[in-house]
Amino acid sequence: MDRYTIVIENVQHVGMLVGETVRMGNVTIAPVPLHLIDYLGSSGTAAVVEVMAGTDQEARGLAALLLDEAITVLTFALCRQALVEGQGCPFGDLGMVMGISGQTDECSAVRAWRRQAQSLTLDSPDDDSGRVLVIQSASVRALPRLEGGNLARFLSEPATQTLVQIMNKHFGGHGDRVQNEYAESIAFAATCLRHSMESEPPHDLLDAVAGLEALFTPRKKDPMFYPIAAMVGYGVAYTCPDRNDPSVRLATWKEVKGLYGTRSRLVHGDRLANGVPTGVSRVERMLVESIEFCLSHGRMILACQGIPNWLDMARFGFPEAVGTQAKLAR
Repeated sequence: MDRYTIVIENVQHVGMLVGETVRMGNVTIAPVPLHLIDYLGSSGTAAVVEVMAGTDQEARGLAALLLDEAITVLTFALCRQALVEGQGCPFGDLGMVMGISGQTDECSAVRAWRRQAQSLTLDSPDDDSGRVLVIQSASVRALPRLEGGNLARFLSEPATQTLVQIMNKHFGGHGDRVQNEYAESIAFAATCLRHSMESEPPHDLLDAVAGLEALFTPRKKDPMFYPIAAMVGYGVAYTCPDRNDPSVRLATWKEVKGLYGTRSRLVHGDRLANGVPTGVSRVERMLVESIEFCLSHGRMILACQGIPNWLDMARFGFPEAVGTQAKLAR
């Protein structure tokens, strides 16, 4: 296995970086200076991905996967920023779907930009000498970046860093069954959030609801005892910011059931997409807050043997399912 550094040009993601360099695991995304636009594409953003691989083809494939996962994390961080700063979930025009079309050699100008993005000095040796690939024409769907604020703050939050670790493990595969199911549920929910933010109606609503289902419905569904809409409603109610207020939980549960009804009518063809976007940002907000709760309370949830079991215990007032918060009213 050799160490590769992959430079990917024309990276469009959940928004332009506006001068920020962000790092998520082995992925660094940074703005491109004007004098390098001809080398690194017109989007104004490029990425540096470090991987261990046996061949160039394997390195390229792994780099594409890691970048895709980093974009998913960025989507979550951007939505967290938008919600905390009171600006709602952002929407915008779609860009291109990610695709790799070719590679070229790294010139001295690109090398200087890459090493600056990696916080390396120009005169330090390259551990991956001869295995630096510059990938051309790679992009992902783009969403607007909030002006101002500090995205780095939301990327450095413990919840976001936990999501980075989960995504870098490629949906679990390590640890016991409960840990794997917890990681897979969050990873799929975060992926659905990204798809929702990238999609046009009515798919944005369907993707957001699918993310909630990934979090809160048991792996072995029992529709007679666990109606999916009710379980999703309970999950959102017990992870919302005002979850300690029984009246808020009841109102949230009813709201989710109503939104889920809209989703079901869309799926079964009883309703067209007209008017649906008015509820989409609300479902996405629920999904962002639910993911954030499950990431921030992972230790408590795992001690309760996973998200569905934690939710059952929380509904019946078990202290170990409430954690350090005020005890829920029965």
